[in-house]
Amino acid sequence: QVTGGTPPPPTNYTLTINTTQGGTTNPQAGTYTYQSGSVVNITAAANQGYHFVNWSGSASGTQTTTSVTMNSNKTVTANFAQDTTPPPPGEVSATIGSASASAGSTNISIPITVSSLGSREIVALQPALLYDQTRLEAVSVEAGSLTTSWIIMPNLNIPGEVSVALYDFSGGILNQAGGEIARIIFNVKSTATQGQAALDLTEVLLNSTNADILIDGYIQVTGGTPPPPTNYTLTIN
Repeated sequence: QVTGGTPPPPTNYTLTINTTQGGTTNPQAGTYTYQSGSVVNITAAANQGYHFVNWSGSASGTQTTTSVTMNSNKTVTANFAQDTTPPPPGEVSATIGSASASAGSTNISIPITVSSLGSREIVALQPALLYDQTRLEAVSVEAGSLTTSWIIMPNLNIPGEVSVALYDFSGGILNQAGGEIARIIFNVKSTATQGQAALDLTEVLLNSTNADILIDGYIQVTGGTPPPPTNYTLTIN
């Protein structure tokens, strides 16, 4: 056992730092030598249009700065990814559905749907429509599949008209493709004549902007009283 001599040289290890496309590190990418036990801090910085994802290799985590203790040769990679831009809002269309029912039928559920919402953040929806009150009676309004957790405030006080206000105070973003926002429940009057009972959308406000396209629907009444014959006059001179 030799004592009092020159201490042995310290053990050195190499640290290799890599990056994927889209960012840099400090220290920059390369291979470095450190004494055993050294703690090396590495910071990642994303380029414009990219974001930092995580560390891999001899480091892990999603924070932009990581620490590596040099007790062996190590390799660390900073991973970046390109930002994705949400598709711009398209031309929004709103549609009220159609159905067929016999005179005297009850609880006919007609959906109102919207499409092509894009990246809009919608917190209020206000559909309104006119319907054929000689054949139909609107009895209630239900939330649609997109608005099950929303506050719903229907107005059925005026025969022949329905308006609905729906509010979402959580500030969520609806499915970009759209979907069902409400369902209007109708009864068909027992005295209804055969034919199409019109369902005409007058507006569907998304926040405060009306949908670009409104598509109407109808309930085809069957089995009721035939419509009266159409009469014409013949003038003989």
